[in-house]
Amino acid sequence: MCWSQSAYVLTCYHGQAESYQGLASSATTTSNIERTGALVRVPIDDNGLNSACDPISENYTDQIAVIDRGHCDFTAKLLNVQSQGAIGAIICNFDPNPMLMDVDNNQINIPTVSLGMQDCTAILTNMTNGQVEASLSFSSQMTSPCELAVGITSEAGSVYVKNMDGIILVGKDGNCYLISIDINGEISKEIVTCPSD
Repeated sequence: MCWSQSAYVLTCYHGQAESYQGLASSATTTSNIERTGALVRVPIDDNGLNSACDPISENYTDQIAVIDRGHCDFTAKLLNVQSQGAIGAIICNFDPNPMLMDVDNNQINIPTVSLGMQDCTAILTNMTNGQVEASLSFSSQMTSPCELAVGITSEAGSVYVKNMDGIILVGKDGNCYLISIDINGEISKEIVTCPSD
């Protein structure tokens, strides 16, 4: 049975936050509702794509893997990145819309989001120019796409990650903000103590 749970991706690149709406895999449950970490692109495999169909040797501990659709089933892809420590995954569709993903819930325990081609292209473009941090959040109801709260753009390089809570960034006003997504896909911000170096 395919799952149709809403999923949200909030990225932070050079202090600029963007949000995207996709679909969660059937293995995503309320027990793993949010993950935050650096995005990592899986290597090109024997098929000439970043499909994660071949065993992976890289260490993905505390990272979120970005994977192309195709060439093998979703369970195989996710097993390969999960075995290397990934805490979540984004599957990039080659069509404009996110796709439904049915995976083996007995083997997969990392949350996974599918995104359409345009959203993935935007994320991958930023990844080629520097590190991108992301939060994955999941809702049990379909909701309208997130709208980013106003006034939290930051200086380049002033990005910190606090796993499981959200993304912390430094605003132009000098305050540190925790940006998070709740289970309904709503983006919120609050002033927090800035992390020490």
